[in-house]
Amino acid sequence: MIRSLCLAAMMVALSAPASLGAMYFEVFTEAEAAGSQASPFLDTVAVKDGVAYALVRDITGASGGSVVAYDGSTFTEIMDSAAWLAAGATSDIGGFLGASVVDRGLGDKVRFLNFFDNSIWEVDTTTGTPVRVVSEAMINAFTAGAVNLTASNAMLPDGTAIAYDGTSDSVLQITPGGFVFNQISSAELSSLTGSSNLSGTGFTLVGADLYFGSNSGDSLYKWNVISDTGSVVFDTAALEALSDDIDGSAGIDDVFFAPDGLVYFYEDDADYIYSFDPADPTGTLAVVLTEDELNAGPGSDGVAQFAWWNGGLAWTDQGDGFYSLVPEPTSALLLSLAAAAGLRRRR
Repeated sequence: MIRSLCLAAMMVALSAPASLGAMYFEVFTEAEAAGSQASPFLDTVAVKDGVAYALVRDITGASGGSVVAYDGSTFTEIMDSAAWLAAGATSDIGGFLGASVVDRGLGDKVRFLNFFDNSIWEVDTTTGTPVRVVSEAMINAFTAGAVNLTASNAMLPDGTAIAYDGTSDSVLQITPGGFVFNQISSAELSSLTGSSNLSGTGFTLVGADLYFGSNSGDSLYKWNVISDTGSVVFDTAALEALSDDIDGSAGIDDVFFAPDGLVYFYEDDADYIYSFDPADPTGTLAVVLTEDELNAGPGSDGVAQFAWWNGGLAWTDQGDGFYSLVPEPTSALLLSLAAAAGLRRRR
């Protein structure tokens, strides 16, 4: 009787999003990570050492935002709108693809490129204190113009920011110390992709190769930061060969070099997540999740910034939640117990 009751309880728990047929799992929802935001919009999530830091802003447009930490069981708002505005912020908080947790000798900081005010901020994970570490004026001093940092950006694990500047139509690198230089010029972008415009792409660095996408070129590219030369990694035909969306178009959003040695990217025309080994891109290109699989899970096909959670790929679904290919420990235990019970029944 006790065994039957335990199995029944197990199956009730498994009727939640983490089910036997799930392709991916819900880590937390936007509402759970809202902090003090009455009308929350989950902008992005950065992860380090088993803690996820959610950047949440007010969708009504009021200036402000929160940073909320999740350690796998508890949500803690480490920064609220009052602290954000007291630090001199005059806009919403916004990272999109440009957030990471870095330690440059002074403890962990959530470092992100805020495209709302063209600057880089850090939030101390212990005290919650926000500091603008690279201002718009500092970037303008290097670019000699009015910079316009767009949502095409990334924050690398060492605190280096890569961002597309919509004013100069070039890709900038902003070092952890705040030095700015032109990584890929407008002319070089045009020569490589056919256009100097980038829209919504992420960036990731593997060795000396910077990977990014172009909606104009409908391809994934890499740029060697030492030789200043670029090449196509995957064109539309290569991506569509593994897709059910055959229309001659491809759009690359976030690109992520993961701890497992693979590069993951989201293609937003077919709404597929792909992966490949940078040592052999052509021979290892594979589909991780299709559009149908994304929509059949607890989230949607709106994939934003990638991260690494519980030893597997994870991502922010903006305005929805944070998801992972690996179930939470409790769900994983339930899944294994249920699978074992099913095997015993079949015997």
